[in-house]
Amino acid sequence: MIEERGIPMLLTCPSCGARHIDKGEFATKAHHTHACQRCGMCWRPAIVATTGVRFLPGYKDGNRMTDAHAETAVRAIYERWHREGGDRTFMGICHDACVGKP
Repeated sequence: MIEERGIPMLLTCPSCGARHIDKGEFATKAHHTHACQRCGMCWRPAIVATTGVRFLPGYKDGNRMTDAHAETAVRAIYERWHREGGDRTFMGICHDACVGKP
């Protein structure tokens, strides 16, 4: 499921700060590169495929992800990171985001 759609992330353009939300076919197609609709900057927010979403899974309308869901999400991200290799900083950020740490 995550493999096909990419990891859902809240994406912000590193150049102009505009929020990036994938729509249409890009909302369901795994991809690495994102293009800002405001300034045109192209960037890769992670070493794995991502999808720009309006809400993180489990947080829509203020509903917080349960600890069990967060643990499952972190485990899936970690397993893929471990298979493909990556830097530890990226994993720390993903873990903190999933469990709600600042």
